[in-house]
Amino acid sequence: MGLVTLDTPRLAVPGLYLPNNDTEDRIYYYKEGTERVALVEGVSTADGSVSKGTDSLNLIATRNAVAATRTYVTNILVDLTKIKTLYADWTNTGNANGNNISYLIVSTEKSGGVGTYNARVYQDNIFSRTIKSLDVSALSGLYYIRIHVRADGADGNTSNLTVYRIWGVT
Repeated sequence: MGLVTLDTPRLAVPGLYLPNNDTEDRIYYYKEGTERVALVEGVSTADGSVSKGTDSLNLIATRNAVAATRTYVTNILVDLTKIKTLYADWTNTGNANGNNISYLIVSTEKSGGVGTYNARVYQDNIFSRTIKSLDVSALSGLYYIRIHVRADGADGNTSNLTVYRIWGVT
């Protein structure tokens, strides 16, 4: 069975189409505990953890002797052809320094690290709940969406990211 062909965003899963739920131009991939695309643990190095809360994805990375990373990634490729901008609604309560970094990445590689991407945006230091945008208008085709945290610098430095929503806008 091939992909469903529609004039709206679709996922690379035979026979699966996720309708826009909030507006005509918005598609959620993750929304406050609801995975409209399955998210799985991706590349992880050194110390940390990932967990799924009732309304969020939680990623913690702690540097101990080496930099630490934790990742969530879509389990399937997502068609971003009609998506112009991706958004992440998130907060980071780790250590207050520039070695605490949160990433929103689009890549053809499912198991890539923070240096492997087709488009990327990041935010360092701690931050209260905010929405970060990633321009993907130049991309067309199938990609994985990844969320990473990285803790580097001094031992014990921690990155503690909570993600509430991930969505795209046409």
